[in-house]
Amino acid sequence: MNTSLENVPDILSESPHGFWDKEVEKRFFMESRRFASPEQLFYKTDDGRYLACWPKTYRKKKYTLQSRNSLIGKFTETWVRNLFE
Repeated sequence: MNTSLENVPDILSESPHGFWDKEVEKRFFMESRRFASPEQLFYKTDDGRYLACWPKTYRKKKYTLQSRNSLIGKFTETWVRNLFE
């Protein structure tokens, strides 16, 4: 899997305040789908829906996505570095 996040500076410029917000989060998932499968990025419910996070009200079996950790880590490192530059 190629985990390049070369578009992170573009993602930052889309946030009006330069901080992580829903638009930055959405862009992260859209960019990451270029090189990662939906199963690596999203939780899959018993009925086949993909979710970015488990709702508190979800009562069926839940699991933790380890595959997303490295993607979020690389994105966040670059995002924070660019935020302080």
